[in-house]
Amino acid sequence: MPISSNIFEKCLPAIGNNVAACGAVTLCDIITAESDELTNIFTDGSGHFRDMKALLATQFEIKACGARTNGLFDFLMSNKRMMGNKKIVTPLGPGNSEIAPFVLAHQHSVINAEYWSLKNLSNSAGTYTIHVNSRASIPLTTEWFVPGMNIYVNARSAAGTALRGSFLVVSSQVSSFGGADTILITATAQNDTLGWVAKAAFSGFTGGSPLSAGVVVRGSANVQDVERWCYNRPALNDRKHVPFWFETDRYTMCTDQLYEAWFKRLQTGNEYFKLFGDVDATQRNKQLGDIFQREWINKFFWNKRISTNQTLGSYRSLAEVTTWSNATQGLYLPGEGRCVGRKANAIGVYEQLAECGQVFDLQNQQLNLIELFENLIYPIWRARGDQGIPNDTIEIFTDSYTASQFQRGMIEYYDTRSDGLARFMIETNQVCHGKMGQLGFSYDSYKLQYPQVCIRIVTNNFFDDFATAMQLENVGSAGRFLWILDFTSIYPGVITSNSKKHTTGDIEKLAAIDQDYACVMENPTQEISLNSLTWTAVVECPATSAIVENFDITRIPKGDAGSSPYTDLYQV
Repeated sequence: MPISSNIFEKCLPAIGNNVAACGAVTLCDIITAESDELTNIFTDGSGHFRDMKALLATQFEIKACGARTNGLFDFLMSNKRMMGNKKIVTPLGPGNSEIAPFVLAHQHSVINAEYWSLKNLSNSAGTYTIHVNSRASIPLTTEWFVPGMNIYVNARSAAGTALRGSFLVVSSQVSSFGGADTILITATAQNDTLGWVAKAAFSGFTGGSPLSAGVVVRGSANVQDVERWCYNRPALNDRKHVPFWFETDRYTMCTDQLYEAWFKRLQTGNEYFKLFGDVDATQRNKQLGDIFQREWINKFFWNKRISTNQTLGSYRSLAEVTTWSNATQGLYLPGEGRCVGRKANAIGVYEQLAECGQVFDLQNQQLNLIELFENLIYPIWRARGDQGIPNDTIEIFTDSYTASQFQRGMIEYYDTRSDGLARFMIETNQVCHGKMGQLGFSYDSYKLQYPQVCIRIVTNNFFDDFATAMQLENVGSAGRFLWILDFTSIYPGVITSNSKKHTTGDIEKLAAIDQDYACVMENPTQEISLNSLTWTAVVECPATSAIVENFDITRIPKGDAGSSPYTDLYQV
């Protein structure tokens, strides 16, 4: 059937966004399709709704009940992607099958084969042996360093002199040094009088103390057309096929005919009950829908594996999901008690980033903006650019108080870089700026000197509520976060949704199966709305996002100088 675009006048669930094109939530537009576009999006061409029917219908019902807009939930759902076609069904025998509790999808890795870590460089009679390994888990193979190519060593002497060396690769082999896997390169030096050997601070390097720290980069091979040379560099696939675990979440909304009748009777002529009595069914369903949205958001960010068995190798040891059996009541249906799958948890965004080393616990230390920008924002900025993701603006989601402290730190940041000559004027009408009215996000924008990128500090009630609750329990720093999230690669994957409405107590149906009810004229009914959402949380490219947590919010973020990188990496 055709869908009217008027559904947008009172309800919000049928929205989309163009965050993939703009790279930031506060830069994207909320898109509302026209009626002909809606028909193509939500129906299959035969007039039937796609799998999203139940999900949309349920959200419409919540909105119609008047639930206040949850901007973060609405954005995440507008960013969802359907993944039902990725379900894995395993036949177990004739007429019986089991659905695996995960979908296999691509996860992207950032390929960084440009810079290699120098582990050891030594010289013996003009022949140099150089141990290197990857700074980004690139597979170690001799094809990275082939005969005839140039490599360049960049290091620093004990006296502080910069060392730049050029070497010609003779051969290479897979090796190890200091307990780490390496590539051992044999090379000859190609340094002239302005290069490595001529430096006074390094003039003694003819076989003495080896060099043990630096960066190695590769150059191309100087080979003429008439010479024999045929080497290829490895081609790496930046995609991994990884499991994204899904679960089915349920919630119920009920309407009882007898309850409603007595409720209205008590309200009539009773002002105190009208003000302070129980809530009517519409109000109750509104609250239930709002509660489910909040609970689902918490799960999207925080959920963990259901047990240690939630792995590809042992997931069949997870608890079975069986069909409902009511045989004890004498009503037998085919397929009762049949195993149809295994119960797993969708793994939240926080946990997925933590497993990839992208969560940083500052252990109640002062937040340092220079370290944040140079050691975390820069690699994220580069990673997004490498993936073709718009990276002119990087958003950092946090609570409002942290945002205000961040602003004070940025004043110090700009003041230091202007040698105290900067002057600031914050206009009172600033509160009217930096808002994304459709979804309730607010933000402040700052232009960094390095990296040359604009950051936006984005706030939402979700982050404020969490920080406030932690503060009231005297564990405030553990409730402070900087969520640097790339929503072009972080999204809910919807497997399917379902919605059923059952009415119990219907007198005609009762009389058909129980003759005693043939003598009853009326019976109170109860309408039960059962809703479910089968979903997974997808983090396609962990390198483009990160989380900084547990910093001391009582101290203004330090904006004048950095001291050390973020080394307190969250340990899984």
